[in-house]
Amino acid sequence: MMPYSEYWKISNTKTVQVFSEAYSSPTMLDAYTEINALPHEPDDDLECVLAPLMMWSDATHLANFGDASLWPFYLYFGNQSKYT
Repeated sequence: MMPYSEYWKISNTKTVQVFSEAYSSPTMLDAYTEINALPHEPDDDLECVLAPLMMWSDATHLANFGDASLWPFYLYFGNQSKYT
């Protein structure tokens, strides 16, 4: 649920940031920092998390004859690993 930064140390002088999931992107890290910087209630000890939603659609051919098609709408949580 928490975004993180991942780095690959190529040599002693060169390090490269690795982007493998949506929650390791710079935008997600900035949004997480912004959300957690907001003031909380005095007795609130709950963790603030982000729930990014990724939406997309594509054409699906419905029959082997004619031109019937459909555009289904997909919704995916961005903080779920792409490997599940």
